[in-house]
Amino acid sequence: MLEKLKLKIPKNEAKIRKTAFDKAKKYIEQASKNGGLNATAFNSFNVKGTPRERVDIEVRTGIAFVPDK
Repeated sequence: MLEKLKLKIPKNEAKIRKTAFDKAKKYIEQASKNGGLNATAFNSFNVKGTPRERVDIEVRTGIAFVPDK
């Protein structure tokens, strides 16, 4: 889903957020290794040097990033 999000936003926006997307990807991979994230999990990866640009990870219901069997 993270890769789909990158494709949905303009290329210049994805470029600005590259480091934040990379950090979010690592966060997701680590969460998967640890069994996933429960609902109400939230983390924001800010773009350094900008006031508003960021990549957010939010789990509203259930469990996300459960590892493949």
